[in-house]
Amino acid sequence: MVTLQIKNVDFHYNSEKILDDINFEVDCGSLIGVIGPNGSGKTTMLRTISSILTPCVGTVLLDGRDVFEMKKRDLSKKLAVVSQDHQVNFDFSVFEMILMGRSPHLGRFESEDEADLKIVKKSMELTKTSFLANRSITRLSGGERQRVIIARALAQEPQVLLLDEPTANLDLSHQLEIMSLVKGLASQRIVIMAIHDLNLAAKYCDKLILINNGRIIHIGDVEAVLTREKIKDVFNVDVVVEKHPMTGSYHIIPIGDHNGR
Repeated sequence: MVTLQIKNVDFHYNSEKILDDINFEVDCGSLIGVIGPNGSGKTTMLRTISSILTPCVGTVLLDGRDVFEMKKRDLSKKLAVVSQDHQVNFDFSVFEMILMGRSPHLGRFESEDEADLKIVKKSMELTKTSFLANRSITRLSGGERQRVIIARALAQEPQVLLLDEPTANLDLSHQLEIMSLVKGLASQRIVIMAIHDLNLAAKYCDKLILINNGRIIHIGDVEAVLTREKIKDVFNVDVVVEKHPMTGSYHIIPIGDHNGR
């Protein structure tokens, strides 16, 4: 079983500390949501875990191996990232786009074989993008494009999948579609997702990491993290937290800011 350990990670932009002593460990089988206010360090933490950014202090271990000592190609076989910014300015077909996910597994002059194509087709089936195969990536809706980007990440066959705000700028239907997809993917790999919608996080995530000012405030089950007191303290908003009578998931209802307005 794959394990991911984040140990004593600090990160600075110039002289400003963005991450402060980040420590946690996760195994596969659970969807981990990272929540916190804008600018709290969610994206920076994901970029550090993926080795896009190098911490000033601390390390990240994937199955005991330091990700910062791994070759990028080798790490890309084990870890995939779905970022917020994935604009595509070239007229690739959806199939071509997803096929790019096989690049880390190919030699310098090696072409995709039947095994690679089989993996791509499986990724498309999982993300329900098969019917889009011949369509241009530039002609997709936001929800369709997001599914294609996730399919490309899955084509890497990662043990760890990191997603940064995968439902941003999507309508409600597409948000639910993407969240249901991501939830299903977490059964066989480590999935960590930064998400700003607390109700979606409560409905789909198994565990939450609450971060503020670059520090982890709390890690735990949804009901332990999404309390009225913690939300008020971190987000400066007073809320009611209750279980929805129909879904059984926790529901967060704002009733005013920290000043009672």
